[in-house]
Amino acid sequence: MSRVSRQLSIHFYTKGFKGIKHDEILTEISNQIDINKVGSIQITEKDCIVSLKDVESKDKLVVNGITVRNRSVNFFDVEKSITHVTIKDAPYELDDCYIGTQMLRFGQVVPGSVKRGYIKGTDIENGARYLDILNCESVLPLRTSLGRFEVRLFADNNRTPCFHCKLTGHPSYQCKDRPKILNERRCYNCAAIGHLANACPNEPYCSYCNIKGHPRRDYCDNDTLFEDGKNDTANTVNILIGASNCTRLGETDEKVINASKSGANFENFPQSLDLAAQKSDSHKVDKVAICLGSNDISKHKDDCDQINLLVTKAVAQVKSAYPESHVGLCSIIPRKGNSAQINRLNQSATNVNKFIRKLCAREDNVDFVDLEKLFYRNGTIIRSMFDKADNSGVHISIEGTRVYCMRTIAKSLRVTTCYIRSKHKSLLYINKMSLKIASINVNGLRNNQKRALVFNWIVSQNIDLVCLQETHCTHDETGLWNREWKENGGGESFWNCGTNDSRGVGILLRKDFTHCFDISMIDNNGRIQIGEIKTNTAVYHIINLYTPNNGSDRKHFFENLKNLNDLYADDSTDHYNVFLGDFNCALDRKLDRAPSHQNEDTGLKELKSLLLKFELDVIWRSKFPTNRRYSFQRGNSKSRIDYIFCTKSLSCKISNTRIFTFPFSDHDIVTSKIKLDDIERGPGMWIMNLNTIKTDEFSNAFKTFWEIG
Repeated sequence: MSRVSRQLSIHFYTKGFKGIKHDEILTEISNQIDINKVGSIQITEKDCIVSLKDVESKDKLVVNGITVRNRSVNFFDVEKSITHVTIKDAPYELDDCYIGTQMLRFGQVVPGSVKRGYIKGTDIENGARYLDILNCESVLPLRTSLGRFEVRLFADNNRTPCFHCKLTGHPSYQCKDRPKILNERRCYNCAAIGHLANACPNEPYCSYCNIKGHPRRDYCDNDTLFEDGKNDTANTVNILIGASNCTRLGETDEKVINASKSGANFENFPQSLDLAAQKSDSHKVDKVAICLGSNDISKHKDDCDQINLLVTKAVAQVKSAYPESHVGLCSIIPRKGNSAQINRLNQSATNVNKFIRKLCAREDNVDFVDLEKLFYRNGTIIRSMFDKADNSGVHISIEGTRVYCMRTIAKSLRVTTCYIRSKHKSLLYINKMSLKIASINVNGLRNNQKRALVFNWIVSQNIDLVCLQETHCTHDETGLWNREWKENGGGESFWNCGTNDSRGVGILLRKDFTHCFDISMIDNNGRIQIGEIKTNTAVYHIINLYTPNNGSDRKHFFENLKNLNDLYADDSTDHYNVFLGDFNCALDRKLDRAPSHQNEDTGLKELKSLLLKFELDVIWRSKFPTNRRYSFQRGNSKSRIDYIFCTKSLSCKISNTRIFTFPFSDHDIVTSKIKLDDIERGPGMWIMNLNTIKTDEFSNAFKTFWEIG
C-alpha cells in the first residue's frame, strides 16, 4: 500500500473557516465543475481534501479555485509527484552516479538531478547532496547506508518522519512529544541537570575546563579556541608568530608566548620557529597562531605561487615541531593607499588569502582567522587602522593593533586582555570597554518559578545591563528580588516599583559589571528609571521607560519627558542618552504593525518630537530600513513597540542590534552593544555640544553679554 497514488487529490487549509460543512464546499465546487467528477470531500483538523475522478476537473479547480464565505480559496496538490531529498554526511569521494543508483530503492531518481552543496561564496563543498525522486516511497528513513557509509536523509512532501514520535505530517520542532526544554536545562553553577542555580546544593564547577571552584560564565581562565576537549592545560602555552605588527602587542599573557620579530616572513620561517622553541622552553605547546605574509608580498609581489608554497611549508614545519598542537593561520592584512603599486600588492594578498582559506579547510587541526575583512568598510580600506607616519602603508595604528589584539590574540589564543606598545606611551592597556544592553517587557515577575527562570535565562545571555518593564514589583519585595538575582548569578539590581499587578521597571547588572553605575532619577509611578555610566571622558544616561497603554496618558507621558533638563548638569564632559523600553507606540504604521493601521498611534507626534529634541536615532530601523520585525504579538496582531534610541553621535559606536525571542513573555528582547572606549584626544576639528546653548543659564548669560556690548 506504500505505492498508493494521490495525484488527483487537492486540498486547502481550513484555518479561519470555523464550523465549515461539506455542503458549503460542495455547493461552491459545483459552480466550477460537474459534481459527478468529485470522488470525496474530507474535512480534517487542518485542511479540506477534495479527491477528483479526472485530471481535467482537478486542473480546473487548481486554476480557478472557489469562493467560501466571501473569501477566495486556492487548491494545492496533496502529494507532489517529485520529492526533493537532501543527503547529509555522504563522503566527498562518493560518486554522484553511485549515490543515484543507491537511492533507486526509494523511487525513480530524476536523471541529472544529483547535485553537490557548496559553502556560500566559495567553491568548497559542504558535504550535502541533493536529488529529486519521482514516485517516492511514502516514508523515507532518517538514516540509511550507501554501501558502507551511513548517511542522513531529509525530504519534503511529508516523506521524512519526526524523530521524536516517528510520524509524518509535522516537523520535529512542532512535535507534541518533543521533550520539554526545562527538563534539559543545566544549572549555571554546577552544570548538573535537574535543578537551577538558585537551588544548587553543589560546589561551583566549570564544564568548559572541568575545574571546580568557579562556574562557567562569559569566559574562563582556561578558555581555548578550538574546544578540542583537552583538560590538561596547567603546563601548556600558546605561541604567536608574527612580524612588526605583532611585536606591538608586547607580552599579552603568561599563557601566550609572543615569538614575533620585525621583518619576519614565511621564507625565513625556520628562524621564527627557533625563536618560539627558545621562548617556550620545556612547556607543552597547545596552539600556534601565525600572522605573517606582508613582508613576503613586498618581496615576491605578483608571484603568488611562490608565497603559497612558503605558507604550505610553514604549516608543515609547525605541525612537525608541535604535532599535538592546533594552528591558527591568519590572513594577510591589506595596505593603506591608492597607488597602482599598492593596489597590485593588495590584489596579491587577496589571492594568497584565498589559498590560505582552502589550505586551512584541507589540513587537519588548522583554522583560518580572517583579518582581511576587518580592515575594509564598504570595499574601502579603513585608513584610521594604519599608522599615519608610515609611508609604506604596512604598519597599523593603535586602533588597528587593538583589532589585531581582539581578533587575533583574544580570538585565536583566547586572551581576555592584553598590552599594546605605543611609541607615544610606553605601555597602553586595552580593556574590554563594550557594553551589551537589553530591554525586555517581562509581563510580570511575581510568580516565584517564572522569576527564577527569567533570572537564569538573563544570566545565560551574558548581557551587561538589562532594563525590565512591567515587573509588578512592590517595595516590600525589592530586597528579596535583589537577593534572588545575585543567587542566580547576577550582580547589582535597581527597582522602581509600581503595583502588584501593573507597572514597575528595573535595571539588572551582570555580576562582573566593572563600569561606574548609579541611579540618578526615578518617578513615582513605576514608569521611569534613569541610570548613569561614567567614564573618563563621557557620561552615558540609561533611560528605562514603560509607556502607558492609554493613548491620552501616553501623549502626556511623552510631553513630560521633554522636561528632563537635569541630564546635563555637568557641561565639562560629553553626555550621551540611551532611551530603551516598551513605548507602546509604533513609529511606522505600515512597517511596524501587522496588519497595518489606517491611523497613527496616539502620542506618535509627541514621541517624534521627543526624538528630535534629544537628537535620538532609531537604532534597529537605521540598520534595517525596510525590514519587518515585530517585538510584540498578541493573537493575530503584531507590532514593534520595544525600542532602543540613542544620541545620534553615539550611533557609530552601536553594533549587534538584534530583536529575538524572549521565552517568558509576549514581548521579544531588544539588544545592542555600545562601544565605550575612551578616545585618545588629539589635534582635529572641535565641535560644540549644541545642548549647551539650549540651557537657560547660557541663554541668560548671552543676553546679558549682548546688552552690555
